[in-house]
Parts: sequence; structure tokens; C-alpha cells
Amino acid sequence: MKRISKLAGALMCISALNAYADCEPTKSFSAEETSVINAYIAFYGRAPDEAGLKFWSEQLAENGGDLSGIIQEFGNSAEYTSNFGNLSSEALVNNLFQQAFGRDADAAGLAFYVGELESGAMSLQSIALAVLNGASGDDEVIVANRNAASQYYVTLAQDADVELDGQATRDVLATVTTSDETKTQACAVIADDVAEAEEVAAAEREAEQDTTGLSCDNGSPNTTPVKKTGQLKGVGGFAFSSEAIEGLGGIKKQVIGTTGAAGEYSYYEVCGKPSVVTFCLGVKKNCSVEQLPGGIEIEEMSIGTRVLGQIEATRLPITVRDVIRATYPEATQNEQNEVITNAYQLALTLDSDGDDTNGIQISAAARAEAELYADGIDFTFANFDINANVVSLIGAVAGVTALISENQATVFDARISGITDVVIGDDDEDEGLYPGKFIESGYRISERSTTYLDENQNNAGTETEEFTYDSMGKLKSSMATYTEMLDDDETYSKLEIVSQVAYSHDTQNRVNEWVSAFDENHYTLEGEKVAHATGQDEFKYEYEDFRNVVLREMSDSTETIGESVEVKESTSGEFTYDDSDFLESLEYSVSSSETTSEISPMSETSSSASVKVMYTTDANGQVTMEKWDMEKDGSVDKEVMYEYLHDGRIKTRMTTLFDADGHKMGGELTQYEYEAASCFFQSHAAFFDTDESFAQVVCTER
Repeated sequence: MKRISKLAGALMCISALNAYADCEPTKSFSAEETSVINAYIAFYGRAPDEAGLKFWSEQLAENGGDLSGIIQEFGNSAEYTSNFGNLSSEALVNNLFQQAFGRDADAAGLAFYVGELESGAMSLQSIALAVLNGASGDDEVIVANRNAASQYYVTLAQDADVELDGQATRDVLATVTTSDETKTQACAVIADDVAEAEEVAAAEREAEQDTTGLSCDNGSPNTTPVKKTGQLKGVGGFAFSSEAIEGLGGIKKQVIGTTGAAGEYSYYEVCGKPSVVTFCLGVKKNCSVEQLPGGIEIEEMSIGTRVLGQIEATRLPITVRDVIRATYPEATQNEQNEVITNAYQLALTLDSDGDDTNGIQISAAARAEAELYADGIDFTFANFDINANVVSLIGAVAGVTALISENQATVFDARISGITDVVIGDDDEDEGLYPGKFIESGYRISERSTTYLDENQNNAGTETEEFTYDSMGKLKSSMATYTEMLDDDETYSKLEIVSQVAYSHDTQNRVNEWVSAFDENHYTLEGEKVAHATGQDEFKYEYEDFRNVVLREMSDSTETIGESVEVKESTSGEFTYDDSDFLESLEYSVSSSETTSEISPMSETSSSASVKVMYTTDANGQVTMEKWDMEKDGSVDKEVMYEYLHDGRIKTRMTTLFDADGHKMGGELTQYEYEAASCFFQSHAAFFDTDESFAQVVCTER
């Protein structure tokens, strides 16, 4: 009844089945496989299972493609005895016609084959072969349609790592006639059934990994596994396998699957630790380094065939570049870039719609096809583009003989990778610690301009910042100039501060330290300098590596005013995150001291304060609002609101300051400008002439 209802639904929704038209896409099938599928249809009435198709196709190939040489053994099975062993000769012969053509045998044909069967002149297997070979007209069309639906099933089932029982595919194939519409409907039902079976299989794997009541192997009190979702940015339909680093009672939670349309993958956080996720070419069931037949060593670097790489899973988006860097940390930048290029060249060539602007999508058919060649494909191959298995794969899937160009792969890499996970501070004294971000999307900040506002929202000062980057696109330095005109009592006409910032990075290219040297000058109405101060700010960040988020931020600053006053300040803050790893709060303490040397004896004063910040985030985890309580007394002393561009980059940041009564007392408006970042992987995007002198860098504007 269940299957009938699905088919009835398909009949009522023909227009919704265009995705299954002609039961495509499927992987390619050899002549031997096509013949064996026909034999399964005629003799058993069903589509073959993966193992049976493989075995009998190999037997047929060894027999020179002559089905008659293996048909006797093919028909000797427990399945035949169970399903057909009690039927009469007439019923057996007629059933062959029903399974192959969906009709009863004509009277003459039935009488002839029954006579041959009962006399021993022909076996039922031989009759099945004769019936197939004699197909013509509508009968031939029906066999072809049922074969197409069977190929579609084999492709989907292999990719999903499931098998439907024989009766299920028998029921579906029985509905296929000469009409393309019935073939389309059958494929819709097959897709539905395979998806349902995949969900059941996933639930069964979950049940096998039940850790209820078990203790953490590492002694952690966090005994409840948390299933989370990460993202391999820009790559959908890639096989993955994740396994928890820590176990509960020796059980390490695993998830296998394929990345979603936006590159989503699943993993478990267990006992306070994440999972390691592996990405592979081919179908998901074979995505495991342990299952590889050794792999191929290329300059002692390769992790093995079919495997793209491994990385610790995180809720934050990762890219192929991140995976390769994590997999081959000892490799040089050029070696890493070569592997990244190989991966993107192949993935882009296999992309289902050939349009890289919407990311890469690898279809189930492409994954199943790749399974034929995956154990001979290593992403670290020096001559990857001419590897025989690579060429065969792209020929079968895309009908081409050459990969997408290195240049196209480079541009895609630059656009997807961008500049990520660069956290910067803000040295403005009333801004405190600011966990800002250089947003991804293949752009970097070139300039940031801020207008400071008084209580009437009038201009109270301006600041401009310019940023520089190294050849790999990492933030290198910035120069800021701040100018404020005429204070209230007119004791000076202009305040000017120039600061130069230098940035340092950790091994994952995140800013972990930055030092700012500043020079501050006050001028009179006539332009005379009346006050001078110099100083230095030092900021440091501590990250939680597997989630790639900032845990602690520390800073020390020293300011010398003239030659008599020295001010020192230290801050230390800790961030918290919600269950989705989105920023939730920041609490930090500030201690300061001021020493005046002109007074005898030397005067020193000190103070301390505590600050709390609460964050509001959108569905993507981007901060939309900050509420600052500068004295932790429950009031809001400052509110910061963010506006973003469509691709997630910050457009504006609006800060409003409040007095003790909640009245507005000023603020600032910061606007961001960007430049395309695809030039910054120079060793990857550069072309060189024959003497290796620099010839060209490819840059793309979006």
C-alpha cells in the first residue's frame, strides 16, 4: 500500500518530476553491466544489487561477453527457489514475459517454451535469454526503459550505501511500460525509497553508537554528545566521514555522508572535544583513511588516494585551502597550492551545472562514477591533470578530455577563501575590547573611515585607517590618522593622533598579537603644538583551536604625556559562546595607573573597572548589536549596531553613547571600503615566463 500511494502521488505530480526525466543522471555502465541488468530483469524481475552486478559483470567479461556462457549458473540461487520454485512450467515461462515485457506470453510462444522446458531441451535460464534476445518493437522499448530505471537505482543505492530488498525494485519495475512517463515515475519512487532507506540506515548507525550512561575516556564531565553542523565552503556533494577525537566508554561517535548544497557536513562534539572530518572523492562508505589500500606516497606527503584531506571540525566555515593546510602542515606554500589547485580543477570540472558562481555541486552520479577511479587518484600527484584515472573520470562524467584551467581554479580558490579569521582590536579608550572581524568573500578591508558624533549627532572628529597586506593576503600593518576640531573651552583648535600598527599571526594565519605605536599632538588656534604624548598598545589573543574562536583577549598600554606623566593600563577579557558557537558575551577587567614625575615626591594613582558586553547575533552568527555595561551595574552605557552587505561584509557600524540617565551623549559612525583579494595568493595566481621572472598576476573584481 505504501508503494502504491507513492506512485499515485507521482502520477498526480508529473510536472514536479522533471529532475528525474529519462532516469538521469546515472554513472556510466559497461556493455557487460547492461546485459547483466537485463538478465536480472528477465529472470528475477528486479534491479541487481551492487555486489551481484559487479560479480556477474566480471564473469561475463571473462566469458567474452557471451551471456549464454554464464546464464545457467546465474539462475541457480536461493532467491529463484524461494520465489519461483513452486510454479508450474506455464507459470514460469509466462512470468519471464511479465518480468521482461510486462505482458503475458503469446499462445504459440508459451507452448513452444513450455515444451522445450519440460523436455529438457532448454533450461529456464536459456529460455529467459532467448526471450530477451528476441525482443523487438514495444518489448524492446520496455526492456530498455526498465534497464534505465535499474541503472538509476544502482547509481543512487551505491552513493547512499543502501540496498532495497528485491521485492521493492520488482514492484517498481513492474509499473514501467513503453511510456517515458512511467519510467520517470518509477525513478521518482526509486529516489524516494533510497532516501528513506538512507535515513533508516543513518538511524541504525546512531543506535549502534549509543553512549547513554557512559563516561568520557578523558574524564570530562560533558558526557552528552552534541551533534553539530560545519561547512566546507563552496563545495556540495563531496563525501565526508567525521569521527570524534574523544570517546565515551571507548565509543567514538561517527557520521558519514555527503556535503549539502552549501557544503554542510555533520560531526559530534564529545567530552569537550570536536571530531576530525575527512573529505573524499567517490562514495561516502569508502571515505576513511583506514580503509585505503595503502595510498600512494608522493615525496612522503600524500595521505593516500581518494582522500582530499582531514581537519578538525568546526561550526565556522572552512575551505579546501584550510583542509589542505591542516592535512599537510609541513609542506611548503607552493606544495600546498599545487594540491589545492588539483582539487579545485577536478571539482570544478565535475560541477553538475558548470557554473562556479553558485559553488560546486557534485552529483550522486558523479560520485558513483568517481568510485570506479578513486583508488587511482591522489590529489598530490605532480602531473595530476594527465593522470589516466583523472582523464577517464572527467571523460565519463563531463565528456571532456582536459580539466578546468589552473587559472580558473585559482580564481575560484581566491574568491572562496578570502581573508578569514583575522581578529582585530580597537585602541579607542572608550571602545574597550572589540572582537571585530575581517569578513571573508574574497575581499579585504582597504580603508575604514569613522566619523565621531556629539550628542546632537554633529561631526565631532574623524579617523581614517589604511591597511596593508603581505603577499599571501595576511594583514601586515595599518596606519590611522585621527583629527578632532576645537573643544568646548577652545583651549586648542585641533587634536591629531597618528598610529602605526603591526600584526603577527599564528600557524593558522589568525592575528594573535598586534602592537600599535601612536603619536598624539594638541595644537592651538594658531597652529602651535601645546601638548605631546606618545605611547604603545599591545594586544594578544588566545583561541580555542577546534572552534576557531577567541577565548581571551589581553592588552597592555603605555602612554607618556610630555616628559612628566606616564599612564599604564592593562585589560584582560574572556568571551562566551552559545550552543551554536555564536558570540554571546564578553567580560573584562581594566586596571590603570598614572605616575607624575614633576611632583615631589613622585605621585602615583591607580584605578580598576569591570565591563560586560552582551551580543545579539543573526542566523549566520554575525553580531548585529552590542550592549556595553561599562561598570557592570545593569545599565547600557554604549550600544553598537551593525549593517552588512548582502555577502556578509560589514557595511557600517553605528555606536551610540549614553549618560547615566540614559540620554544620548554622542557616538560614531564607521564605514567600510573593500578591495578584491584574489591577487593576494601570489605564489598561486602568478604566471612566470621561461626565465622565471615575474610576468603577470591575475586579479578579478566582483
